[in-house]
Amino acid sequence: MKKFLFFSLILLLGFAFQTLDAQEIQSSDSSSFGSSEKQHQRIGLGIGLKASTFGLGGEVVAAITPKIHVRLGGTYLKYSLPESLTSMEDIKSSNEFIFGGISLFGNYHITRIFFVSAGAIYNMIEADVQGAPSRTVAIGAIDATPEQVGSLSLHIEPTMKVCPYLGLGLGRTIATDGIFSFAFEAGAAFIGQPKVSLNATGMLTPTGSAEQQQTLEDNLSFIKITPMISFQLSIRII
Repeated sequence: MKKFLFFSLILLLGFAFQTLDAQEIQSSDSSSFGSSEKQHQRIGLGIGLKASTFGLGGEVVAAITPKIHVRLGGTYLKYSLPESLTSMEDIKSSNEFIFGGISLFGNYHITRIFFVSAGAIYNMIEADVQGAPSRTVAIGAIDATPEQVGSLSLHIEPTMKVCPYLGLGLGRTIATDGIFSFAFEAGAAFIGQPKVSLNATGMLTPTGSAEQQQTLEDNLSFIKITPMISFQLSIRII
């Protein structure tokens, strides 16, 4: 069933892009591609709704020339895992993950429905995880209260807040002659090595030492690029 749905989605996307391309070819055949009226139709302004691995949001798209589009947008998503998945019998924990950013991209259309995108993202991705004992814990011959044991908190965010981005797309972020357009895009943002903040109280204080924090940063040093996949539905308003 999952394979059937996957292939159905691929066929639907292929049909949508083929239809878009056919409509543009037909439109270009019916009038001169280089005429001033045609050029005027291809330059305009649109807005789009976007779902991506950086969250949900939207964009304002300006067609500067028939092949060059400028996009200003933003996405945001806050998510927490259910407490039942993160808390154990003796430990209570909480977590919060934030995805999102403010982006400024430029598209260059190599063909009618294939484009290269480049620009920058103000990256707001971060993670906060906290943990503490939920009841008295036996440590050897001593019964330590939750306050005595203490708590541990971890914060992770990218080193580079403004990240360069490069991607490839299919479709159009603003329609050529019609009103609606659809685009799929896959790319990556260079975020640099993640920065870690580790804090601990009570008996757990040594766990929050600078050496432990550096060890965590070293273990996460391989994460320097964040992949980005997005789907966008746009409406031309001018």
